Amino acid sequence: TNKRKLLQGSFWLFVYMAMGVAPLAQVVLGQTPTVVVGARGDLVEATALVLAGCIAFDLGALLGRTRPERPGRDENALRLVHRR
Repeated sequence: TNKRKLLQGSFWLFVYMAMGVAPLAQVVLGQTPTVVVGARGDLVEATALVLAGCIAFDLGALLGRTRPERPGRDENALRLVHRR
């Protein structure tokens, strides 16, 4: 649906801006806003968690797109509609 596509587009736009464009600009300018505190392994673990979250979002969107059909329900059957 359009609402789902809008949500997916917003999510991926945020990911692109926050984790693509902003770090690239920081590298080009040679500046980082904060010093990385902690071991280097923490940064690798955080990056892996972010990537896992993006993959989970994509899998959820893929699985939500294909729903199994309910048994006993014919899409072409006539339906009674009560109108007043």
